[in-house]
Amino acid sequence: MKHFDLVKKVMAAGSMALAACTFSSSVLAKDAEFTLTYAHSAETKHPWHPASQKFVKEVEEKSNGRIKFSSLFTAGEMGSEREMAEAVQQGTLDVILIATMGMSSFDKNLMLFDFPYLFPDFETAYKALDGEPGSLMAQSLEKKGFHVLAYLENDYRGFSNSKRPIHHPSDLSGLKLRVPASPVLAEWMKSVNCDPTIMPYNEVYSAIQTGVVDGQDNGILLSYTHKIFEVNKYYSLTNHIYCPSPIMISSKVWKSMPEDLQKILTDAAVDTRDYQRKLNVEYREKYENSAKNDGIQINDLSADELKEFVESASKVWPKFADEIDKNIYDSMMKTIGKAE
Repeated sequence: MKHFDLVKKVMAAGSMALAACTFSSSVLAKDAEFTLTYAHSAETKHPWHPASQKFVKEVEEKSNGRIKFSSLFTAGEMGSEREMAEAVQQGTLDVILIATMGMSSFDKNLMLFDFPYLFPDFETAYKALDGEPGSLMAQSLEKKGFHVLAYLENDYRGFSNSKRPIHHPSDLSGLKLRVPASPVLAEWMKSVNCDPTIMPYNEVYSAIQTGVVDGQDNGILLSYTHKIFEVNKYYSLTNHIYCPSPIMISSKVWKSMPEDLQKILTDAAVDTRDYQRKLNVEYREKYENSAKNDGIQINDLSADELKEFVESASKVWPKFADEIDKNIYDSMMKTIGKAE
């Protein structure tokens, strides 16, 4: 916990808070009923950052200073995403924005979001996350100490590597790829003779650079903003997993708040969700074009190639389906049109 002790000292000094985000002086002039810490795991060029700034500003302004944020930490400043989630449970952090991948050790129901090709498109993902399946998942997370305010997004995930373009599942054979702590994804990679290596994302660049791994699985947004394309020249748009990224507040803190402040937080999170999803479209196009201009070889899948991936991934689903709460699983299958 030395890392978090150091963070507390920095927060007390106030220097990080001022450097991380600019707050309204009129809001800061008032006494706060709740002073919160906030962290996300992306770089400042990722859409999560302007979205987080919007959320912080809206909450402070609409609460008339009754809620203030002392900090807005970004990539690596509060450790890995797992460490950030642990910090919420331990009371070191109040609000986090992180990807659900790698959080199944906190709630195994989150493995459902890792089922490859669960969501065929963004619209289906939004329908599920903003509807009953997302609500049921939020209820499950509440029991673990996380109150979901709204589901933002990371991205559809693809594969980058230093060896070759990926057009078929067989092209993954022999590659050593970094993956998050997702049992579902790791199992699928093993089934196609790929060597999945679990490590925090802030270690991936150096791991690729030194040859510890050949590449990684992630979306364009994180791949570009974490400078992965400096060490990987191939990126394949397999779009195998859509990764939700909820804004979550400590359940303990949430329950201590009056209803009017809870509504302000929820409304601001929903506004931020809608803003960030639109921002992702803009940033994704910009970063993909920039990567291509820098010489990165980016390939799409043909319809036949995509069918190969879907068929390969579908073999993994039955191995984990029984581990998901039946109500959540059935609600998800009904929403995405795969109910039996």
